[in-house]
Amino acid sequence: MKFVSLIVVVSPKRSDEAIELVKENGGGSVIIFKAEHIADKNRFLSVKLLNAKKVSLLMFLLPRKLSLKVIKKLRDHFQTDTKESDAIIFTLPISHIVGIDSEELRKFHNQIRDMV
Repeated sequence: MKFVSLIVVVSPKRSDEAIELVKENGGGSVIIFKAEHIADKNRFLSVKLLNAKKVSLLMFLLPRKLSLKVIKKLRDHFQTDTKESDAIIFTLPISHIVGIDSEELRKFHNQIRDMV
């Protein structure tokens, strides 16, 4: 099973929305980073999030297939195709994972297989 890290960068006010949406669509735990955003507005894409000084970076570990479903739900919810969007969402491939109990991984695999 191939995994990806789903990253959601959103204003802290909306981080709970993102977490609930991911969980409703099969995601599990999340790592939350509280960050400060510094950008050169002349050199970056026009995203409303760039006006925010504080952001939350949410990182989920998901099977690749499930991440496609989840990212579509997030895209629709946060309307990332518009200039008014206040979220940036992307995935990063993961080639190796160490630290997950094999029994836990097997349960996770079975749950995802039953969902999809």
